[in-house]
Amino acid sequence: MEKGWATRLDEEHGAFWAGHLENEFVLEVHKNFDLFFVYGENQDEQRQTKLDNWKDVKHFFKMYFNCRFEKLKKEIEL
Repeated sequence: MEKGWATRLDEEHGAFWAGHLENEFVLEVHKNFDLFFVYGENQDEQRQTKLDNWKDVKHFFKMYFNCRFEKLKKEIEL
């Protein structure tokens, strides 16, 4: 699994992400707690939600790293 993250968040691009090479999924969170789940054959589909805190961010990344992609997508849609 490929991972990428920022160790310092700047004003313009405060985000970190994780990518799953085999399934071509990406989970990205911005410093304002916008969460994006990108998927599809060409990564042309996306779900987005606004989280409240870092605890919520941790919850979604745990699901992502445990490959629970359908559950993650459903929770974002709620």
